[in-house]
Amino acid sequence: MKSVVYESLRIEPPVPLQFGRAKRDMVIESHDAAFEVREGEMLFGFQPFATKDPKIFERSEEFVPGRFVGEEGEGLLRHVLWSNGPETESPTAGNKQCAGKDFVVLVSRLLVVEFFLRYDSFEIEVGKSPLGANLLVVEDEEWCLMEAFPSNGYRVRGGRGMGKFAPGGGSRDGHMVLFRPNYRREPTEGSH
Repeated sequence: MKSVVYESLRIEPPVPLQFGRAKRDMVIESHDAAFEVREGEMLFGFQPFATKDPKIFERSEEFVPGRFVGEEGEGLLRHVLWSNGPETESPTAGNKQCAGKDFVVLVSRLLVVEFFLRYDSFEIEVGKSPLGANLLVVEDEEWCLMEAFPSNGYRVRGGRGMGKFAPGGGSRDGHMVLFRPNYRREPTEGSH
């Protein structure tokens, strides 16, 4: 379960752009070069350059759910940088790593569990969304549609669902429109 969450954060970091000023002179090394940085210079990082590095991650552009399973997979966690630092490190005042990183992983794991408890099936279409991330969840007692349009271009569509109507997008006057195949109706009072 954790591996799925880590892979999601690796392939689509929630904050892909980061910047800061160098606090001291240093040399930053890559696989094939070294860069001299002077104190006070502005640094800018685009996380996917690191988190999709093919020299570190085999099949780096693919979502591999079990990538972080086992000893070899756990060794790759130091290259998962979504929280402004390696996943293997803890946040401190000095490293400015996300203080809520462990909470984010926990809540994300719960979301994945809830998703699989709620939906019998789902399908994913790969494409690009020029508008960035968007989520639509439409559900009633008989049928459910969940569509996610993250900026990475994956489209997730949920199958039959159980439970009460879950609010999301597609609203009209603050109310969600419920959909069933070839049937459309406005939500009834108390359905959301």
